[in-house]
Amino acid sequence: MKTGKYNFTREWHEFDMLDHYKDSSRMQDILLWCDQNFGHVAKWGAYPGAPDAWPRWWCSGFVFKFRDEADYAFFLLRWS
Repeated sequence: MKTGKYNFTREWHEFDMLDHYKDSSRMQDILLWCDQNFGHVAKWGAYPGAPDAWPRWWCSGFVFKFRDEADYAFFLLRWS
């Protein structure tokens, strides 16, 4: 959707952690690391945990999504 100066179309860079998942404590470490490095993701939207129009990243289940390719690459270097 494009309105005036804002472009709300976005292709997310996705990484599925399911194959790399070891235990819940590791997932908590990953979420905390993302929060510290990419900023806090608001917990509101169409459903709990849904991102609004501006987050750099968000996680749905085991799938991490990143707005910018540089953030995605940084995440991969750290966690894959």
